[in-house]
Amino acid sequence: AQSTSARAAIACAGAVLLGLVAIVVIRQRVRIWPAIVFLRDTRARLQAGVATKLDVLQAETQLRAIKTR
Repeated sequence: AQSTSARAAIACAGAVLLGLVAIVVIRQRVRIWPAIVFLRDTRARLQAGVATKLDVLQAETQLRAIKTR
């Protein structure tokens, strides 16, 4: 009976850990998504001639900074 309880506890802990990892991944994606959209839009504005290469570099730097947090 003890080994069954131990296995159940380990399985439960594993499920909790997976849930926590999923939360971290979702939070990271929510945080990064606006910077990805901003970079995409800035690149489109560069192609249209209304943004500069510096604007794109700043957007890339912003995304990189968010990814490393």
